[in-house]
Amino acid sequence: MSNLVDKYKWILFDADETLFHFDAFAGLKLMFSRFNVEFSLDDFAAYQQVNKPLWVDYQNGLINAAHLQHTRFTH
Repeated sequence: MSNLVDKYKWILFDADETLFHFDAFAGLKLMFSRFNVEFSLDDFAAYQQVNKPLWVDYQNGLINAAHLQHTRFTH
């Protein structure tokens, strides 16, 4: 194990579906269920209409992460 520690300084996990699939609908449905909120496929479609353009703006440096995280749920 010490050889690995000496050899590698950083380990990067890229979890944007490059390495594994994440079911965003199921994740959001579970999260909302914990607050006793129904979350349907129609709700997910509406969320995606807001979320996807926000990610483009974030990647282009037009908004920061806090703005993205807050705004995508306010609509």
